[in-house]
Amino acid sequence: MQFRNDTNKEYSLYHDTLYFLELEPDSYPMDVYTRNANFAQDKALIRIMSADRRWQFDPRTFNTVPIAKHDLQAGISRYTLSDEHLKINRVRAFYNGSWHTLNPVDRRDLNDFELDKSRTGMPVGYDKLGRVIDLYPVPDAGATRGLEIEYQRGSNYFSVTDETKEPGFDPQFHRLVSLYAALDYAGAKGKNDRIPLIMTKIGEMERDIEHYYRDRDVDDRPKMTLAGTDEYVDNLY
Repeated sequence: MQFRNDTNKEYSLYHDTLYFLELEPDSYPMDVYTRNANFAQDKALIRIMSADRRWQFDPRTFNTVPIAKHDLQAGISRYTLSDEHLKINRVRAFYNGSWHTLNPVDRRDLNDFELDKSRTGMPVGYDKLGRVIDLYPVPDAGATRGLEIEYQRGSNYFSVTDETKEPGFDPQFHRLVSLYAALDYAGAKGKNDRIPLIMTKIGEMERDIEHYYRDRDVDDRPKMTLAGTDEYVDNLY
């Protein structure tokens, strides 16, 4: 469904919201609706990202692949992430002529030897600290675009003037945006008689969207491994 389509209202999220609220056109100001629709996209994406598995979700409204590359710098271990890097799936470093996948670690699990920033070499692990990632050990060689981060990103937001733009997830669940926006308005404006129906519809669709994104990678069957072959290695070096 499109953000707002005054010609074909049956394909319009805005008009679907008006339907649930029993409102006339333009009773829901577009600046307020745009804000609430963007909040709604965020809520839907949180559910999707918590449910998806090996087939990672990425909003279809972007036309770029969610893989970022940064310069790897000798002597620099800490790199700032973009705000759109909501979920890190993989980090690789280019070192000694080839790419190496780094292991995710938590600095709380590292000993003093591993945390020593005076030690340098080929990075083998990374830790996420707020908006930065920390490499272990500190790289002793640099490479142009030698740090690769595969990630999942957030919503591609609507603007007030958007018309044909659609949410970034699968079309059968677009109605979640109009429902969430309807619930926000109903709660703020005291339209309590509309809330039970809206909540019921939201609950049904939330269950459906979680099941869909959890189960959509049916072609990727889990692999069996012998016990003991995937043991966690305590030390990085």
